[in-house]
Amino acid sequence: MTQPSLILFDFDDTLCVTERYMSAAFFEVLRDYLKPYQPDLTVQQLVVKNTELYRKHGSSLHGWMHELRKEMDFTLDMFAKFAPVLKGAVMPHTQPNPGLLRRLGELQEMGHELAILTLGHRDYCLPILDKIGITTFIPHEKVFDISVMEGRLKRDADTYHHLLKHHLKGKYRHKYMFEDSMANLMAAHKAGFGTFLIGPKRPPEELDSSIEHQAATINQALDILMNEVLPA
Repeated sequence: MTQPSLILFDFDDTLCVTERYMSAAFFEVLRDYLKPYQPDLTVQQLVVKNTELYRKHGSSLHGWMHELRKEMDFTLDMFAKFAPVLKGAVMPHTQPNPGLLRRLGELQEMGHELAILTLGHRDYCLPILDKIGITTFIPHEKVFDISVMEGRLKRDADTYHHLLKHHLKGKYRHKYMFEDSMANLMAAHKAGFGTFLIGPKRPPEELDSSIEHQAATINQALDILMNEVLPA
């Protein structure tokens, strides 16, 4: 191989199934945090509003910052409050994925660069990555948290340009992004990444043209990468 490729992963529900376990804990902490600002908000209203802010901003916590007219320190403090609670909710349910670890090892042996781009939960996901063995192949210094990158969001193409300019500075033959969010992949594609959508298969009419591959699991997606995309 003359030149390595960059293989960038999302964490939640891409490398590891997490969101089904964190939902209840997330809204419990969020309601407590927002009580000084939204004291009469019911849980149902909170869920609806949080979803609305996520769709508008690409991150509900960034959305609350704008909604309450706060600064970035407010959002970073929220992320810090969430980290131990989410870790406690998710950690007991996580186990190593032997197929994933084997594929990561093979990609590493081939000389490719592996990294993770997560939104605001770096301190929460690092202990989980340790537990399930992924940091053997993607060390902590290759886990990038864009919540501290000047308030950037994954659905902005400039975030990926920023990552490549300031953090992942290698000369890459190709760049690939694995994500469970189509909106985030659309931004990554604008920044020159090949795209892999992880999750239940969607019909073609629901897919943006920037989505090049889709697979139900990360293992299946890596099979496509290694057997079909990289050899091409």
